[in-house]
Amino acid sequence: MTTADISAWVKKHPVIASCLGLTLFAGVGVHYLGGAVTEATTLLEQRTAEGTRIAENVLNSAQLREHVEEIAAARVKIEERLVRSSELAKNLQYFYRLESETGVELIDIKQNAAAPNRAVPKGAKAGFSAVNFTVSFRGDYWAALHYLRRLENGTHFCRVLAATIEPVSPDRAGPVRMALNIELLGHAQP
Repeated sequence: MTTADISAWVKKHPVIASCLGLTLFAGVGVHYLGGAVTEATTLLEQRTAEGTRIAENVLNSAQLREHVEEIAAARVKIEERLVRSSELAKNLQYFYRLESETGVELIDIKQNAAAPNRAVPKGAKAGFSAVNFTVSFRGDYWAALHYLRRLENGTHFCRVLAATIEPVSPDRAGPVRMALNIELLGHAQP
């Protein structure tokens, strides 16, 4: 079929040719408009999600200053309860003070060498580290338990890793010896 044949057919059937041209034009328009609707829908969903996020941020920021002040006060309280592994005398003094307050007799107390901290990503600050202690003492059963409770609920954050308790004499009502392996929460080493 040549151009002349097509031209002759269009002249012979003008209504059908017009309908075909109009259908072709409408099909191309629908194709482009359909793509525009999809893009507009995606853009609307993105903007709606962003607007929702911003509205939630504005709503949550109403008491932001008060929350920051509360967090800062809590941080100061936590900092006061941390130990430093480099302050050996001060750390041991804590255990001796508990000894005098609870009535037990310390047998041995050691601050163990610092265990290597878990891997901290490069550029990140290491916040806390554990300071390990081995403590053994002698006293009556209730005094030993009182010492343990005072450690767990005391000035510093304490975690008991291992504890053993055994009688010192064959008499069960007599004194007991308790050995503890504990960690106190401390500042990370720089």
